[in-house]
Amino acid sequence: MYKLIKVNPKNLKNMNVGIEVFENLSFKDDRGSLNVNFEGEISDTSNFISIKESYSKPLTGRGLHHQENPFGQHKIISLEKGSILDFSFDTEKNNKQIYCLPLDSSMNLSIYFPKRFAHGFITITETKFKYVCIGKYIEDKEIVYNVLPSI
Repeated sequence: MYKLIKVNPKNLKNMNVGIEVFENLSFKDDRGSLNVNFEGEISDTSNFISIKESYSKPLTGRGLHHQENPFGQHKIISLEKGSILDFSFDTEKNNKQIYCLPLDSSMNLSIYFPKRFAHGFITITETKFKYVCIGKYIEDKEIVYNVLPSI
């Protein structure tokens, strides 16, 4: 059985679990605007990057999955519209702790998950979800977790 830990996303840095949270930057001028969701280095990276968006109706579940080593994907997520309950856990630890991050697009955050984390979410409202995956998606290396009995 997994233990669910509800966490304010901005408190993750102090918990030292490996997940990083970034406040999105926005630059505006008379031409329009630029939003920076993430800018930085990621160790042990692949040259393969995918940028994805999903649109979901309320109460839609997506994930909870990751790819087995050495085929993992680092992920950077952000929520452009709506509210979700975001779930993740460290697949390399045996503590069976699931982190639940209530996220709303008004928080203006991006979150980085190292490749060892399984990740998924449940939508509360209609959403537009964005993510960048660093590392190639390989379907037969994907592991899917059913943690619903725990939450």
